[in-house]
Amino acid sequence: MTQLRFLCLAQNANYKAEINKRGTAFSFLNILLATPYLFFALFTERDTLDSVIILLYECVITATLFLIIRNYRTRLKFTRRAKKTYLFTLVLPAAALATCVGVLSEQEYLYGIFVCVAISPFYTLLSLSILNPHFEKKNEVFFSQAMEKLRETHAVKIMITGSYGKTACKNILAAMLSKKYSVIATEGNYNTPMGIAFTVERMTGKEEVFIAEAGARRRGDIKLLTEAVKPDYSITTGVCPQHLATFKSLHNVFAEKKELSKGTKKISVFNCNDKYALKMYREHRGGKIMVCCNKEGDVYADNVQLTKEGSSFRLVHGDGSIDIHTKLLGKHNIINITLCAALALEMGVRAELIAEAVASLSPVPHRLEYIYANGIHILDDSYNSNLVGVRSALEVLDLFPGRKVVLSQGIVEGGRYNAKLNNELGRNLSNHSDVVILCGSNAKSVGAGLKEGGFSGEIYRYGDLRRAQAAFGKILRKDDVLFLQNDLPDVY
Repeated sequence: MTQLRFLCLAQNANYKAEINKRGTAFSFLNILLATPYLFFALFTERDTLDSVIILLYECVITATLFLIIRNYRTRLKFTRRAKKTYLFTLVLPAAALATCVGVLSEQEYLYGIFVCVAISPFYTLLSLSILNPHFEKKNEVFFSQAMEKLRETHAVKIMITGSYGKTACKNILAAMLSKKYSVIATEGNYNTPMGIAFTVERMTGKEEVFIAEAGARRRGDIKLLTEAVKPDYSITTGVCPQHLATFKSLHNVFAEKKELSKGTKKISVFNCNDKYALKMYREHRGGKIMVCCNKEGDVYADNVQLTKEGSSFRLVHGDGSIDIHTKLLGKHNIINITLCAALALEMGVRAELIAEAVASLSPVPHRLEYIYANGIHILDDSYNSNLVGVRSALEVLDLFPGRKVVLSQGIVEGGRYNAKLNNELGRNLSNHSDVVILCGSNAKSVGAGLKEGGFSGEIYRYGDLRRAQAAFGKILRKDDVLFLQNDLPDVY
């Protein structure tokens, strides 16, 4: 049972054989539950009744672990790789015990069983260490074959990167270009080599445009994807402190995101409202387009109007302009639309068709999605986990009348900057909310930021998201506005 949980943690981290604090805590729980078994097995004279007691206790251990795992929100996906790895984690201790039959005494053998049970999570780590090279080699072959197929097509290749807004831009751009071309884009938020490869495998050869997100968790990720796809066009949305646990510094994030524009063959589009993307634009020596929400850009948004029903602005491009209306909320979506419009115009899509595509766009689920339910206005931004997105969402929150209630789990993967980032998040929340519900491991840092920001409203703290959600009934009132910031999985 513990192997399943450890495998789930590893699966969420791309099958990395690592020990994190969640896994360590689960290991200690596993040992704690197994210890009474050792007492019964080794220090009592066994008869039939004692054997039954031991058996029953083993059942209790299994049932307890099952109930704990069942309450987790992040579940193991039983992919082919997961099944093979789990089978291997069962075979390893079984093989170890089988070799000891007839060699160890009965007492020693029972002690061996206890050890196997107590350290069972580490069999998962061992299995991952043994099997990962095999699976990684298969993935490399699959990715290489997919890229060869992509190169054989005549599709125009576009890649989008940035610390935020990649998925939104991909969806917006696909809608615009579909007005003129046959378009295929990566599904959901797939932005890894395998996610891109799976999309390529769906291609029939008739597609005229291929759009992919380029995500990165460490140095080399963007460069790998750029060199493989060889994009004709690219969009850079911006840079902010993301995945600092693996990148170590914001400079490394900047340098890695820059790899996309460096490897773009024709035109790179930059969000020059972001100071890091602006720096990339100035340093870029190839074809480039500056996009802004001011009159300095090659393409820019003017006369911006934000409402709780949507947004409108005037898209100015070259010698022309057109009014744009969208149901998407927030200034960040206006920037995303302008970025995509700049590239769509470059690729020959008429401004009228761009405006038509934008008008028909629907919010991406959990990305500043507005929902009205049970008398409560909900701004679901639960997929967002960066300060840039939070600030934009808070601007939208201010557009709504009524009491503002924020549910926050903070920002993760900040590495040594994690406390600082969450402290700043708290200071941002302090000026825009009346009630803050904190939960998870970042609650202390966010709470400190709220205090430093002079927050005078109510603060509720809960150990996890389930308990926080269960308290909605006593906290929320009719016509409240509930802002959901970062619905973290329970692997953090």
